[in-house]
Amino acid sequence: MKSELKATFRLALPLAIAQLSTYVMGIVDTACVGRVSAEDLAAVAIGNSVHWGFAALGMGVSLALDPLIAQAVGAKEPEAAWNWWRLGSRAAVMVGVPLVLLELLVAANLTWLGIDQELASLIFDYCIFRAPAMVFSLLFFVTRSYLQAHELTQPIVRAALVANVVNLVSDLLLVFGDVVLLELGLPGIGLEGYGALGVGFTTLLSSLVMVSIVALHAFRMRPARTVERQKSSTRTLLRLSVPLGLQQAAEAAMFSITAVAVGRFGAVDSGAHQVAMTCAAFAYMFALGISSATAVRVGQAVGAQRPGDVRRAGIAGAILAMAVMTCFATLFLAIPEPLAALLTDQP
Repeated sequence: MKSELKATFRLALPLAIAQLSTYVMGIVDTACVGRVSAEDLAAVAIGNSVHWGFAALGMGVSLALDPLIAQAVGAKEPEAAWNWWRLGSRAAVMVGVPLVLLELLVAANLTWLGIDQELASLIFDYCIFRAPAMVFSLLFFVTRSYLQAHELTQPIVRAALVANVVNLVSDLLLVFGDVVLLELGLPGIGLEGYGALGVGFTTLLSSLVMVSIVALHAFRMRPARTVERQKSSTRTLLRLSVPLGLQQAAEAAMFSITAVAVGRFGAVDSGAHQVAMTCAAFAYMFALGISSATAVRVGQAVGAQRPGDVRRAGIAGAILAMAVMTCFATLFLAIPEPLAALLTDQP
């Protein structure tokens, strides 16, 4: 068990860092608009909640691929692993595009749910660019499943870090405009501050950068011989991804419905809710990293037909997740106000 805990931790740490890096982009977004106005902060808060209510459905594809690709790697079948990645990429696009359209439809009619017209307009402006980013995000998660199954975590971390740099620079320019350039002693270029709209565009841009980097590494690993896609593979992916996607969507729906309900009380309450949820989700990224590492370790053991290692890997993942989340829960109880002050300067 000690050996398994070490192996899971070694794999989980870079995956958690990569997962955290992708979420840090959202934290940077929140910190930027949190210094523009309560309305822009609320627009990003509610817009993100609407977005993840739909994006969670598509997450079932990558969650299903985690064990499937890992089992192929454990069984030393690189052609099968590559085939799963190709199938998952197609599925991500086929699922993502309709979800984008549904998100935009809901975002355009939020006044029906009691959201103020001015706030609803800001939310729609944000979702115009935030929604299409969903397709790139799903492709990133699918490709991440392929790389992590081979225990190649460096490209994933690199992609997340580069995307964070792009996101930070774009946020500063598009949220605040020339103000940032002038404060740095640089000449202005006539750039306005776009608030929530600017944040949506930076998310789209950084998502594109992130998936491009990992996809390049995946293509370099293409096996010399490939196999034709089997109908049974499609059925297997659907059988696993649909219930996983529905489970994720049900979980996300609780948060989305709550965020929209809080929005009825006004921008200040909605902004406060966003700050609290950002802190909670920050901690959750570490649990997701451990989850992905555990899925890889379990999948490899299943593929190699080592039932004892399967059970051991599952228990090790549960122990690590409980330990990490207990630490974060203690931190939130001990210093809530200093944590909130990191994200907004509005009392």
